[in-house]
Amino acid sequence: MPFFSESRFPRLWDIFQFWMGGTVDKRKLAKRKWTTQHRHVLEIGCATGNVAKAFFSDPSVSYTGIDIDCGAIFVANRRYGRRSNIRFICEAVELFAKSGAVFDYILYCGVLHHNDAATCLSLLAASQSLSKDGTDVIILEPLLPEPTDKPVVHFYSFLEQGRFLGSARRLCSFLSDISFLRVVDMEIHPVGATPFRSWPTCARFALIHCRVAKPEI
Repeated sequence: MPFFSESRFPRLWDIFQFWMGGTVDKRKLAKRKWTTQHRHVLEIGCATGNVAKAFFSDPSVSYTGIDIDCGAIFVANRRYGRRSNIRFICEAVELFAKSGAVFDYILYCGVLHHNDAATCLSLLAASQSLSKDGTDVIILEPLLPEPTDKPVVHFYSFLEQGRFLGSARRLCSFLSDISFLRVVDMEIHPVGATPFRSWPTCARFALIHCRVAKPEI
């Protein structure tokens, strides 16, 4: 485990993410495919709820954040848990998938690049159990920096400490091979480190919009 992580220092990690980790731009991207028809939102790997705030402006939206890091969930609940339409749960999503809950907008924000392929498949499989046919699944992932990128992009990639950073093409190929997901489209967006007008650019994120395709009975 990296020394400076959400598990060891959840409050400091949350502050760092807001001021230097691109939280404001991530919130915008997390909601880019959201519409008012999406009433039940699930974020898998929600950490301290730093991205969750994007969905708080509409009281008719029911938001659930889930993470296995109980320290991060404690911080999230202290900050936002008093809202009646917001809940944060410390549990493995594979167990939560047995709850019978159904969502129409499922978000994975910066989660997959920290896990190997088998773990990613297990995390994504939960979206099949927690969804209906046509549920939108949004994948937001930082991409490997390119040689021509500025030093700040390479430094941000180092801070991310994700062992499985890859290219957008590789990620799309991986998702396209999952039988219960259909890739709708893919976009690449710059993400600014600070909350000040997306400056300076510290990373490129792939936004991959998928839909759950339930098998015909």
